[in-house]
Amino acid sequence: MQLKARIGLSGAFTNIETLASDGSVRRRIKGPKNLITDIGLLRLAGRVGPIYSFCRVGTGNSVPQPSDRQLDNQIGSAGSGVATATEGTNLAESYKWLRITWTFPLGAVVGNVSEIGTGWTASGETLFSRALVKDEAGNPTAITVLEDEQLRVTWEHRRYWKSEIESGVVINEGNKGGTYSWQILPRKPAEWSFGSSDSNRVNGGGINDLNTYSTNITSPTSVVSGATALGATDEDLIGGSPVSPGGSAAGTFSGTELTARFAFAVSEGLNPAGINGFNFAASTTTSGGRSFNCRYKALIDPPIFKTDEDFLELDFVVSWGRHEST
Repeated sequence: MQLKARIGLSGAFTNIETLASDGSVRRRIKGPKNLITDIGLLRLAGRVGPIYSFCRVGTGNSVPQPSDRQLDNQIGSAGSGVATATEGTNLAESYKWLRITWTFPLGAVVGNVSEIGTGWTASGETLFSRALVKDEAGNPTAITVLEDEQLRVTWEHRRYWKSEIESGVVINEGNKGGTYSWQILPRKPAEWSFGSSDSNRVNGGGINDLNTYSTNITSPTSVVSGATALGATDEDLIGGSPVSPGGSAAGTFSGTELTARFAFAVSEGLNPAGINGFNFAASTTTSGGRSFNCRYKALIDPPIFKTDEDFLELDFVVSWGRHEST
């Protein structure tokens, strides 16, 4: 049995600037959208280390492709040591944003920059995203960086959630059979986070393993009985009573999916009212909080009734891919 939710990803280099020695802006280009690469999407799975900590620039002009692994002709890069990060939430358009600004050291880049990307190393086949520098009309162009200038780049990365209820039907594959309807909503997306500190936000942001499972209904990852409604997106945990005794949850990755398997042995989950609510959360504690904290809640109808002769396994799947805006 599987319940599914999806996160959409996009990004854009909102400012590409050259700076004079006094810090004033000499030239500025705004807004080229990036393409997140195939290896970039795969890099998010289970990652707590660098994903897009480097900004890389070059002089190439080939059209960005999902299969890109590096720039055409890289001439410079800047890492987390010269980067700052902020994050926020756009509730009206249903996305969480992360902005990273890299200020390249003087002399790190000299030339005509026509391509730009992010990645998890300073060079090589480790490219998370790529874009061509474009003018206001959307035509490929270049920004010239002189010997007495610094390059400053600001990149905005977005993670979208589904603002409407996601729903579906699952069929019990066990000997009892049965068909169940499910509904899923994000919960409190304003509290989602790209990491627990600025340095972690620059380096991290992967889709990590599960938050610790608990039979306490105040736990971010838990299972409940007697839930009556999902509630609104800006509300927290789904209501109900804790499912006891026991139960567990474990996360596994495949490609661009995290699967959380909720499992109950024969002696577990024997609530008379059945099992019908789930709270799910990704971890934010591994390796100092370098992860993307996303949280969901789900409702199942009719409730799943389990006896002391039954095993129960139910999978909650969070997948991610390019948002339709890219």
